[in-house]
Amino acid sequence: MRLKEFADINMGQSPNGDTYNTVGNGMPFLQGKKTFGTLYPIIDTWTTNPKKTAVIDDILMSVRAPVGDMNFANKEICIGRGLCSIKAKNGRNKYLYYMLLNSINDIKQKSTGTVFDSINRNDLGNLDFNFHSDDEQIKIETILWNIDSKIELNNKINKNLFEWLKEYFKDKFYNNKEKNSYLIDYISETIGGDWGKENQDGNNNTRVYCVRGADIPSMEYGNKGNAPVRYILEKNYNKKKLKPNNIIIEISGGSPIQSTGRIAYITEHILNIYDSPLLCTNFCRAIETKNNILAPFVYMNLKLMYEDDLFFNWENGTTGIKNLALNDMLSNLEVGVPNEKELNEYYLLFHIIMNKISNNSNENMKLSQLRDTLLPRLMNGEIDLSNVEI
Repeated sequence: MRLKEFADINMGQSPNGDTYNTVGNGMPFLQGKKTFGTLYPIIDTWTTNPKKTAVIDDILMSVRAPVGDMNFANKEICIGRGLCSIKAKNGRNKYLYYMLLNSINDIKQKSTGTVFDSINRNDLGNLDFNFHSDDEQIKIETILWNIDSKIELNNKINKNLFEWLKEYFKDKFYNNKEKNSYLIDYISETIGGDWGKENQDGNNNTRVYCVRGADIPSMEYGNKGNAPVRYILEKNYNKKKLKPNNIIIEISGGSPIQSTGRIAYITEHILNIYDSPLLCTNFCRAIETKNNILAPFVYMNLKLMYEDDLFFNWENGTTGIKNLALNDMLSNLEVGVPNEKELNEYYLLFHIIMNKISNNSNENMKLSQLRDTLLPRLMNGEIDLSNVEI
């Protein structure tokens, strides 16, 4: 059956840019997959003049590079030209989601093997799929959705734990009106990044993962992200490899509504989930504090200052890519002098909470492996569902 026979496809259309806002006026708006989560998107933009909309439980699919990334709408959402919404005619959107997920390479490459930078309604609608019986559809979506729902729950728990850590820090340190020191006072050095080579090339033969600004948001909650493998000089590796309690900060990027300066805290857990060492790209910097106890203090101050949009003041360049004047910013951002006892208490609390987040992230990695193993076997009929009771 062709997809258009099983589902309705609604291509997105972008509203005028002057209708966008970040304060919640109008309808939630997604231009593309930039803020996609595990199952549901994060909304950071609204529009007062929606053109095309998806309703709750619709599948949202990216139709521009990268093609095929998917989420579910958890409310009515205006969708821009980078997305389409898809709805199963029989109401089984979760089953359809897994069918599409299992066929993602076909969606990307189609029958010719050509990788699409974009896909239109006609190409998408004419893709052929082998659909299961109604009874099998129910069983498949229930099995896989139970796994993904647990992953989503763990992600929510991690977000709530992290938000609690931030609120505690605000009360103890950040809201201190007596600002009488600077962040630079607590930092021993900032370490540059490297981009190396895509493949081993001469002396560029040390395998590493290079963390980009785009990888930082997922690392915040102990997830692996998609840092690419690169090959660098051994002498650069020895100087630039990341260590526990380092802080990564993005120094190049940003947008009119999001400043440069996304931040991640490097834990043992994050280092251990990679099979090679980590370092920053040269569009990021690693911050090392004068001692490990100070690392959560510096990190959380930077995190909250970023969320308060203070980093906009330290961006240079009005066109093209924006850069963060990191050293000037660290030398001029004032903070209260921390009490040593409270610093030690927060360090212990920070790592207790981060360990809980890491444990949930470890469980999610195992659940993801289980789902990815079951998905093709269920879809391709390798598992007999006739005796499975739901």
